[in-house]
Amino acid sequence: QHWAQDCWTPCGGAGACSEWCGPSAACCRFGASDDPEVCGRVSAWPVLTYHTCAPLAAPSPAPKEQGAAASTRAPPRPPVDVSKPPSHALDYNGAAWPTMTFPGEKRMHIFVIGDWGGMDGGVITEPRPKKDYRRIIQYKGGDAPGPHVMARSRLGCSFANLVECFNTEGEVGFNLGKSCLPSCGWTKGIDDRAQLLVAGGFSRPG
Repeated sequence: QHWAQDCWTPCGGAGACSEWCGPSAACCRFGASDDPEVCGRVSAWPVLTYHTCAPLAAPSPAPKEQGAAASTRAPPRPPVDVSKPPSHALDYNGAAWPTMTFPGEKRMHIFVIGDWGGMDGGVITEPRPKKDYRRIIQYKGGDAPGPHVMARSRLGCSFANLVECFNTEGEVGFNLGKSCLPSCGWTKGIDDRAQLLVAGGFSRPG
């Protein structure tokens, strides 16, 4: 009921609100850590920026404890609020965005930025399955703490060529196997700051 409408006033705040939202939904806001426990069962978010009637998944049955093994079980990992930037690298650790819907019939432009392949020179991870490295350093200066753009490849510019562009800050050469080729089109201040420039653009109002 009242799909994607603001429910804060008619429900008198967050939580179960069968009169306005119906019996299988609650008045909740995405990422609101102080909402009641029932909001932890939301299965989809009609909107993300205000309290709305969100559908609820059925409560999970309590797991059965099995003797002494239950006492040694690791505590459950707290939910990750993916609507906010992580405090540390790997904080998201495979967390997924919840199912979202975008009501309306007019043309919409929805921007989603996924894994861009950035690196932090100060991050040294613990060993992980199928990962035989604990740190990624691709080019000179890549061991410095802070964000670094991952060199991949582009049309007319192999991975090795692009790495050399980062090593030399765009000094052009003509060795097809080793140089930063003119076809790489590498530009200092842009290619070495790509993620930061895009993040800055998205953080500006309007």
